[in-house]
Amino acid sequence: MPDRERAAKPKTTSRLSSAALAISVAAGCLLLAMLIAIGVKANYKVQQYRPGSSITVVEDSVCRETERTGTPIGIVKEYTFVIGEELAANDYLAFYTVHQYVEVSIDGRPVYSLQPSGEQFVKTIGSNWTMIPLYREDAGREIRVEITPAYESVRDRPVEFLVGSPFEIFVDRLERDLPQLVLGVMAVLVGIVFFCVAIYNQMKKRDGENLAALGLFSVMVGLWRLNDTRFTPFFMPEKPVLAFYISTGILMIGLVPLIKSIEWRVNPASRRVFAWCCIGTSVLCIAQLLLQVGGCGWTGTRWNSSRFTCAS
Repeated sequence: MPDRERAAKPKTTSRLSSAALAISVAAGCLLLAMLIAIGVKANYKVQQYRPGSSITVVEDSVCRETERTGTPIGIVKEYTFVIGEELAANDYLAFYTVHQYVEVSIDGRPVYSLQPSGEQFVKTIGSNWTMIPLYREDAGREIRVEITPAYESVRDRPVEFLVGSPFEIFVDRLERDLPQLVLGVMAVLVGIVFFCVAIYNQMKKRDGENLAALGLFSVMVGLWRLNDTRFTPFFMPEKPVLAFYISTGILMIGLVPLIKSIEWRVNPASRRVFAWCCIGTSVLCIAQLLLQVGGCGWTGTRWNSSRFTCAS
């Protein structure tokens, strides 16, 4: 009788582990489907009213917050400042926004707009670099920038205005984010190496599942770091929402491969705990994704059933 119980226990654990793996795969497939849906849709629309022609930080901008109906959280932040008297031929006004809509005008004339396209099921337009060419005749003119937060969590997020050439801004951001970019690339490469070793072990009839799961976790961490920098939007200027949800989705489901890599290295009696942790994480991820697709979420001050308000 005891021998029969010992034989049945690993079998039960194996079934639980298989169920955890199946639910994790379902969560991953749902996340992939959502990312594909976001990737094929237009994330935002830009109206640029003028063609393009050492970085200076605008120090004397004045910020005023006003209430406005029809906006996501009911307020708009208005920045006003005057461009200096010296402008180079290739100078741009540049600033970085996160979950914020943008309207820019020079001397009261609209020159730029960054708004949701209306083709997506989320309010955010992701993280974006706004780049507006400045003409020499703009020197001394007043610039007004209206920033509309999509979520309460970014209401007090500061905006820094830069003046310089696109190349100078690109290089400056690269230098600032280079350590994170290097770490992200290294994590992806390490994950690929783990995958290769896992495939080799499988070919040699050895255990390779834990290495494959650990490799997937490493790749996901690397992609998260690469998508979580201000430099990344330069490479995905037309898909900022996709980049944001890749980063957010990895944070939601990234623990699953780590849990599976540990589960496959412990004794069968202990695998039940890790299997249940994997199931719980996957179910929570599926619930968040369904809420996202269904347009339900928490704004930080009230429940919102028309749009999900995930923000970082």
